[in-house]
Amino acid sequence: MNFECYGPYELNWWEDNDRWRADFWKQVEAEYDGLSEAIGCYVFCLRFGEKYLPWYVGQTLNQYGFKGEVFESHKVSHYEELMDEKQRHQPHLMLFPLMTEENWNFSKNRSQGSEQIDWLETTLISMAYSANPEIRNMSKTAFSRYIYVNGIIGAQYPGRKTDAARVASKMFNLS
Repeated sequence: MNFECYGPYELNWWEDNDRWRADFWKQVEAEYDGLSEAIGCYVFCLRFGEKYLPWYVGQTLNQYGFKGEVFESHKVSHYEELMDEKQRHQPHLMLFPLMTEENWNFSKNRSQGSEQIDWLETTLISMAYSANPEIRNMSKTAFSRYIYVNGIIGAQYPGRKTDAARVASKMFNLS
């Protein structure tokens, strides 16, 4: 199971919706032919200086790929609410397409790829929740909300990291 990472792509949220979305996908396609139609996961995030904070994680198996899924109306309403609250921060999009094993092309295998994509979405949601407990889609966060392992998993515990937690955090490349 292979996924690649593309982005962050800046979203010109305050321009005319139809025009900037069309321009956005043209830009993506100019860089990576076929990426807009790929299947996989995506993360809507906001840039705060040099840091990107995840706000919404989703997946697509849509026959039109990312282009057919990312800006659907119910997702746009999440993004718009967030943009109303966080106007000073620039929205971005990260794309994580499923890749073929044999030649590292964008996979079109929706039937076999669905389990892999679902696993990645669950994992990314858990990671996003850990980075930002205010994420917009709380599905698949039950364990993330209730399990805590000092230095590794869960919201920050009121106490400080133990020495062992610091070692574990470094061991898993979390710090």
